[in-house]
Amino acid sequence: MQPQTVEVTDPAALYHDVAILQDPSRSLTNGNPGTLAPWLDALNLSTGKSVFHLGCGTGYYTAIMTEMVGPTGRVAAVEIDPALASRAKANLARYPNVEVVEGDGGTVDTGVRDAILINAGVTHPSAWGHPRSTANG
Repeated sequence: MQPQTVEVTDPAALYHDVAILQDPSRSLTNGNPGTLAPWLDALNLSTGKSVFHLGCGTGYYTAIMTEMVGPTGRVAAVEIDPALASRAKANLARYPNVEVVEGDGGTVDTGVRDAILINAGVTHPSAWGHPRSTANG
């Protein structure tokens, strides 16, 4: 079954449990809020906490987490896609406690964090990965 694509002119429609198409050529969405909300809840975020968001896209869920940790909290977000990272930087610019990094999240030092949300996919194993030991015994 193909997802239904609908042109939205009323921003209130975005508050429904629907995924927002970010890149039609890749069928890339921000993810359904009904799926992500329990994950965000499980992070147990509160004022002053620090969170790392891998695969921030345009920053939609990063903004939600930023509101959850408040102005004394810290949020670091990474997005590998340059166009999405640029949009996330613009979308999150009003938050002084958010840092958006364009790059491979697997190579970024997350530092000490209270929580980590991974909202990303991979297309192939990383070239920088370490081979697993196959030694016996």
